[in-house]
Amino acid sequence: MNKFVFFLPVGVMALLFYFGYHYINNIDATTNESLQKDIVVSFEANREGDTVTIIGKWDWTQMPVDGLVGNDYITIAFQDKAGATLLPDNIYSTELNLLKGNQVLQTIEGEVNEKGIVFSFPNEIIDHESYGNRGEVTVVARLDSNEQYMASLSYVHTWLDHELIAFNSLYSLETGLSDILTNKYWVINRLIQF
Repeated sequence: MNKFVFFLPVGVMALLFYFGYHYINNIDATTNESLQKDIVVSFEANREGDTVTIIGKWDWTQMPVDGLVGNDYITIAFQDKAGATLLPDNIYSTELNLLKGNQVLQTIEGEVNEKGIVFSFPNEIIDHESYGNRGEVTVVARLDSNEQYMASLSYVHTWLDHELIAFNSLYSLETGLSDILTNKYWVINRLIQF
């Protein structure tokens, strides 16, 4: 009887360890490279007369097992029906908020240039708070209420510490990243018409 009392708990513990080990090893872990499948990006335009508010949101549904490092970028560009890029004079405000729940962790202004708006923000953990995995970008522009427009959003995720040498246009951003971060970034694009 004493053997049974000893071997039963040991056997149960061994089986729990064995099946727990196999369960954990069979879970698909998300890495920075595969995170593109586990991110939700939404993009919408709200139009009231000649004022257009563009709102882009992102949320990682998983955290990468290989950590948070590097900067991410969001670019937003406006085009009219003919395909001409709108001038910076049409942009009134640009704001990116890094979020945790409903709490704003950091606010960043966008860099406006002749091709659109560029936001650069960190991916990091500071005092147990993750920055960059969830946020919202808002751009307010004044546009002709009788015209049709398109807006594009590009979310660029990187996972290597880097420093871009200065970029003057949206097109040199991706070129600069491909030169610096060979295969260490990906891009999600969204397009809306309003």
